[in-house]
Amino acid sequence: MGSIKRLIKADSVRIKIRRESADQEWPDVTQLVVSLFPELIHAFKEADASFEEKTSTYPPEYYELFVHPAVAVLPLEDADKLIVELEKRTAKKVDDGSFRVLFDGKQYTISVEYPCG
Repeated sequence: MGSIKRLIKADSVRIKIRRESADQEWPDVTQLVVSLFPELIHAFKEADASFEEKTSTYPPEYYELFVHPAVAVLPLEDADKLIVELEKRTAKKVDDGSFRVLFDGKQYTISVEYPCG
């Protein structure tokens, strides 16, 4: 993927992180996040807390209706680096939709929301 900096006219990008209920092997990004993107750790914890709260209240098969993503805002350059790393590790492109990853042994989807304008 080329740099997103030339595609949008903003200085930040929203990164949406959602805990998933899946039992599949997804690429582990724990060390990547801890070392390069520590500002995302809180969003992963927030997504995990939302998942735990909602799945303890509602039947697990309906979690998709109630679990909402946590949102972190990254500067454009950091978002660009994150996307490049996720594309390498998952063999998906940002245009294909959400990246499926493991963080701290749990499964999450990461999607990118570009500002309008």
